[in-house]
Amino acid sequence: MTDLVRLVPKLPFGREEMKQLAERLGWTLHAVQEGEPDAPEGVPFEMIWISVDQKSAIHWIEDHLLQVNYIGITGPSRAHTEVLVRDALDVHSPDSMTDLFDSARDADSLMNSVRMLSIQCQGDYDPQLFALLRWAANDPSPIVRRVTLLAASTISWAEIDPLVQYVRDHDLDETVRTEAAQVLDIIRSRATRAATSEETGGEE
Repeated sequence: MTDLVRLVPKLPFGREEMKQLAERLGWTLHAVQEGEPDAPEGVPFEMIWISVDQKSAIHWIEDHLLQVNYIGITGPSRAHTEVLVRDALDVHSPDSMTDLFDSARDADSLMNSVRMLSIQCQGDYDPQLFALLRWAANDPSPIVRRVTLLAASTISWAEIDPLVQYVRDHDLDETVRTEAAQVLDIIRSRATRAATSEETGGEE
């Protein structure tokens, strides 16, 4: 999970801006993966560059399921490349995500914040980010809670299971409870597969 560094740019930042950043930092375009916007479960649009030292791959990913664009960095020199990106581009941090949640004034802005938060939560467990997720899971708006469940379904933290279970057992909205049960099945099945893979040395 920590082998991929994920950075969520602060808006506005899109595909063209990413191309300009890559050119400015001297990266070489390696591949373009066309996405499937009409199929949310499909492969997202992705552009991949190789760093100057040829030891990092920088991915521009347009995630249709979560409706978030972000940068992913892999390779032996990913930490160095991350520093270069952070120096050149304003990206979200736990503190800025907290500010974003604090400034959300309606359901739409809060849902957008939750979607960006979901990308931040793909790395190692962070109590500050988890607190934001828990906050959203208790929002008065059912649609916000449903988007939070979608985000939770993508996160592998052990703390997600009891949070989703609580929503399944106690949410006042029947639709939210039903979706929470489905998400709980997803995350528990994923945890079981991961445990099995570890026991068999990675073979499923």
